[in-house]
Amino acid sequence: MLIKPLHIWLCYLIFALSDIVSGQLHNPLSHYIEGRLGNRKIWWCPSGYGYLAYCPQPTDSDSYNWCCTWPYLGSWKPSCCPFAIPTGALIAIIIASIVFIALLVFLSCWCCFCCPLYKQLYDTDEKDYDARR
Repeated sequence: MLIKPLHIWLCYLIFALSDIVSGQLHNPLSHYIEGRLGNRKIWWCPSGYGYLAYCPQPTDSDSYNWCCTWPYLGSWKPSCCPFAIPTGALIAIIIASIVFIALLVFLSCWCCFCCPLYKQLYDTDEKDYDARR
């Protein structure tokens, strides 16, 4: 059995998702302990994953309540994130979705018989054919 590109893509997707999940991105409502520090609501980060002690830090806004790590110069930098996934991954997902939709529209227009591009490419009128001879 030959390895198809679809199999490689699925393996990569599974590996990437497992890497994100194992990248210590946990739900603070189920894994974190809520606390107060200086009359500010904080979430204590799970220990042993290379996180900061709590989120949000004093320099962060109140929406940065997810403990996360970022790849930085070959190591993982602990930080607080506003989303369950890193912001860079969120931007990459949005850009990839836009590219995928544009590619899907282009390919469907290339193959759909009711699309003007398809008609322009594959419409062979007898007059045009005779004129080209």
